[in-house]
Amino acid sequence: AERWVRVAAEERDARRDAHVRRVLVNTDAARGDAGLDSKDDRSLDKRGVSVVDSGGKKGDANGAEDDEENVARFEHFAEEFWGDLDGVLGSAIRDCDVLVGMHPDQATEPIIDAALSLNKPFAVVPCCVFPDLFPERVGVDGAPVRSYAQFLEYLRSKDPGIETAYLPFQGRSRVLYKR
Repeated sequence: AERWVRVAAEERDARRDAHVRRVLVNTDAARGDAGLDSKDDRSLDKRGVSVVDSGGKKGDANGAEDDEENVARFEHFAEEFWGDLDGVLGSAIRDCDVLVGMHPDQATEPIIDAALSLNKPFAVVPCCVFPDLFPERVGVDGAPVRSYAQFLEYLRSKDPGIETAYLPFQGRSRVLYKR
């Protein structure tokens, strides 16, 4: 386990940068604007994308530090989130413009709950239900939430303004969002 933790830490930046490139390519492709070459790190800089690690250090896609005028478009926190709005992560959530969760596992419901309580827009692509971890989840019909379909309905029932859309990829691609 210690070796895995060490290797994961060594590869974290490379994985994060590859993830940013994939997100940007897929987002542009979905809009019909395929102007980003996923093999060219420099194209991230041309787009004005800043990468922010959970330590708060801002830089461009090649690691050069930003000046104060260049603001990151998003911050990625590789931390557990159970709905606590205190501390550094809570402060970032309170100060952000939108909350986004891409297959956030156990954090799916806390992301939606935090966004609703702070009256912020959100987009979440739920994946796993974890019925044994969350046995208190009960649908509007009183049945325990055990399936993916029940989980989506349970989450949508939290607010009448929650909408559903589909993202252009295979797998669990339903996005729940509120503007």
